[in-house]
Amino acid sequence: MKQAPVNLAMYEGSIMRKPWREWFTDLLISSKSLRLPARSNNPEVNKGEVVIWLSDGTWDGDDGDIMVTIKDTIGTEKTTTLVDFSTL
Repeated sequence: MKQAPVNLAMYEGSIMRKPWREWFTDLLISSKSLRLPARSNNPEVNKGEVVIWLSDGTWDGDDGDIMVTIKDTIGTEKTTTLVDFSTL
């Protein structure tokens, strides 16, 4: 039997300041794949959180790059490229 995609939002019922039902449409996981829709801007990150996202090249990163944005508990935020699509 094929398993339906499930929601990964386990952070007090919401993540990235969205209700889990809205977040569910942005990040889907099935038994075989993880899907990240491309973003046209950097995500909002709360202190002590990390967000992994796919760049569309509009803001940080080039189109197709997998990015990570981290904000430490003091509030310092940094973004870097995890996977450079052009090198694959």
